[in-house]
Amino acid sequence: LGIEPSPDETAEANRRGIKTHCASIESFKEPIPTASNILCSQSLNHFLNPRYFFEWSHRHLVDGGKLVLEVMNFRHVFRHFRWMQRAIQVDHTYMFVPEVLEQFVTNAGFRVVKLEVGEKLSKAEIKQLKKAAMPIFHILLVAEKTSRQPFDQSQQVPALYTPVMESLRGLPNSEFRYRLKTKFPKIF
Repeated sequence: LGIEPSPDETAEANRRGIKTHCASIESFKEPIPTASNILCSQSLNHFLNPRYFFEWSHRHLVDGGKLVLEVMNFRHVFRHFRWMQRAIQVDHTYMFVPEVLEQFVTNAGFRVVKLEVGEKLSKAEIKQLKKAAMPIFHILLVAEKTSRQPFDQSQQVPALYTPVMESLRGLPNSEFRYRLKTKFPKIF
């Protein structure tokens, strides 16, 4: 079962035998059975309300069901391009880094069972992933639904703003170097 806001993508999924509803997650109101797994691939950044998605997922998963997320890692993209303005994507309403995503998911009533972050991949590993048409700058997170209600306020939320901002401030941030790296080789 799929939920997809693009009519063309919805039609393609249905053509391939995947029953898909054309709607945003925020506007989707069809009754559906509970699921063992919910997969959200390269979409969470685009949602208008990620908290709503996590609450919706918690309601629609069976006890112990898994939530699988593949989300762009803003810090990794920034590190790669070495210029913050290039890392920002206008269609990404929200930007995530691994520690914030992990805390968000935990506060939403899930237990993180796997967190993969490719920030330390070598150039050779990135090249290999590109060649295989695999995502490069993404966080993979698998979480299990717990009995804890989403955002129940019983958990102490760590202050992540300062450490995340420090991790970003430590990265090179130069439009000139970005242009030199990307434009100069194409010219010559």
